[in-house]
Amino acid sequence: MFPAVTSAFKEKHPLSPRKFWKKMLGSIIGNGVLSVIFGGFCGMIAMIYPVLLKTDGEPILINFPIFFLLGFVLLAMVLFGFSAWYFKVYIRTYFYDAGEGYLTIRKGVFTPSEIHVMYQKIQDVYVDQDLFDRIMGLYDVHIASATVTSGIEAHIDGVDAATADSLKNFLLSSINTPSQSSAVPAPSQSSALAANSPIELSSTNNVSSETFPIDPKWLISSVISSLFTTIVLVAFFGFQFFSGVSSMTGDISILLGVIVIFFVIFGLQVGGTLLWKANFSWVFTPDFLEVRTGIISKREAHMPYSSIQDVLIKQSLIERLFGLCTVTIQNAVAVSGGYSKKGSSNGTNLPGQPLAKGNELVAIVRKMSQQGQAGRV
Repeated sequence: MFPAVTSAFKEKHPLSPRKFWKKMLGSIIGNGVLSVIFGGFCGMIAMIYPVLLKTDGEPILINFPIFFLLGFVLLAMVLFGFSAWYFKVYIRTYFYDAGEGYLTIRKGVFTPSEIHVMYQKIQDVYVDQDLFDRIMGLYDVHIASATVTSGIEAHIDGVDAATADSLKNFLLSSINTPSQSSAVPAPSQSSALAANSPIELSSTNNVSSETFPIDPKWLISSVISSLFTTIVLVAFFGFQFFSGVSSMTGDISILLGVIVIFFVIFGLQVGGTLLWKANFSWVFTPDFLEVRTGIISKREAHMPYSSIQDVLIKQSLIERLFGLCTVTIQNAVAVSGGYSKKGSSNGTNLPGQPLAKGNELVAIVRKMSQQGQAGRV
């Protein structure tokens, strides 16, 4: 389910084996605090419901200290075991590669994300260390374009000093001499989000929301997400009302009210999703990406290809269950995020794409961005 991924570039600039121990060291505080809290909870239960063991000799009272220790040890073993598994899988699936004109970085276990940053759009390259990096002798190499997301997503962390210098020098040389990027190997096909075949397009007239429609499974996943959100919201406020009512009549009245509120909220969310989907469309014109959206008021926006900074492909947990992804195209203007269903400022979102289609879109955006940059120059 979580196959290892690699590339010639990653093998040349590998992660340090100490990265795993740095991650484990960083998890000690968080796991320890949770274990102490759970141990204290178990101890409180022992104080309320003490356990008396009868033996041939004196009876033994199991009280707070014993229950606290048992709870602490039990949860600590579970948390550290899960952390060890998670970090091993995280490192094994950590992917990065230098393709023609773009640097690709992919990370994440349950909700993977992949970012593509064009060399000519890189604004900063820097190397830093946090406290645990200093302890383990590791470095993080950061690559930032003009977008906020690139500063968060685009970094290769957990390499030794020699590899950090090598990565830094490669990136700086790629920025200054873009023609050299063509000599870099193409992205490895071992990536779970990699395209199945090269994309060759002579025109962008056939690339739109009609040829890349939102998959029907996206609507199902949105309904499930809305249902879960509504249940949590209504259950929370319903509990607040029920806790202050003692009569049976009052309980029934509140229950009926909660049921009505549930269907109203759920209906509004589903209705809003359907309206948004009906009004959402996009098309790649020869010069820019055109997006139309809106529920009550309509909005139309245009993003020139030369302004594109980076492109991401992401999967939330529910998207991964349905085999879907969201392609996010970013430029330096934060307000461009108004195209997304939630109106976020994270870029232009093209949701509901199967993985294969999502990778096709990424390849198309990369090509058009490079062509737009060349045309501007």
